Amino acid sequence: MDEILALLSHEMIHIRYAGHGKRFRQELKRIGFEGDVQRHFPDLVKWTHSLRRAFRYTYACSRCGIQIQRRRKIQGNCAACHEKGIRSRFKLL
Repeated sequence: MDEILALLSHEMIHIRYAGHGKRFRQELKRIGFEGDVQRHFPDLVKWTHSLRRAFRYTYACSRCGIQIQRRRKIQGNCAACHEKGIRSRFKLL
């Protein structure tokens, strides 16, 4: 039951805050889920990932080289570089 509450809380925060940015994390901390649902309920992660579509696209940051996988095409900046004050976009590999 705790897993369901955590999952629903996580998704409800997404209604207000897109992504997993600073405000999203602050809200998780406020309701007692600091570190996100994944850290609290690792079995829930396995279950939800088994239900999702496969990743189709791999992107790399043009500055730091970090790679991310996505299920659909995106246009976005690297959060790791952004936190250092560097503006860097992801490129499709």
